[in-house]
Amino acid sequence: MGFGFVISYVLLFILNHLGMLSPTLIALIPIFVIFGALGGVFPDIDRKEDWGLKHRQTLHYAIGYGALSAFLFAIGLTIQSTSLFMASCFFAGAWLHSFMDIFGGWWGTPQQSVYEHLRRKWFYAYNFVPFAEDREWSLQSFSDVLALAISPSLPSFMNYPGWIVGLACFSVIWLVSTVYEFSTTVPKRRAMIQAYERAHKIS
Repeated sequence: MGFGFVISYVLLFILNHLGMLSPTLIALIPIFVIFGALGGVFPDIDRKEDWGLKHRQTLHYAIGYGALSAFLFAIGLTIQSTSLFMASCFFAGAWLHSFMDIFGGWWGTPQQSVYEHLRRKWFYAYNFVPFAEDREWSLQSFSDVLALAISPSLPSFMNYPGWIVGLACFSVIWLVSTVYEFSTTVPKRRAMIQAYERAHKIS
């Protein structure tokens, strides 16, 4: 989530300073970074496995989202399209989320991190940042600090300072996702790990 916010802002910040954005697009930068934050949340909808989805498989595209975002961004920059920039930021956030999960803890089995749809196989779980442990929360906190740090630079939107718009959206998404993590996902992952250890007689 935080990284979706940050990657969208940094990209647009650079383009703005290079003079590559129209005044209309500059005014909408707060909305674009919000779409980046929402895109950062989107892949985890597939945690709702009771809907027939499979976590880190159904909506996680570690390559596809990135390619789609780059394609939409190139066209959007060429024609200065608001809707394409929104979509590009959304998919950039979704790509970064999916890609970073490769380096996180496993889901399903210790060899599985994120399913790669193009090759129809799972990326290996490197487990550099185990799920719901100190390193993950430290990384999340780092992205939160970056998001807060860049918010004052956002332009105003509908008479509201851009930092208020961005920070309000970011805070709501953070609160909802954190509550969901601790109430649902963390207990489910612990049960999954315990079941795997029992099945393989790991003490």
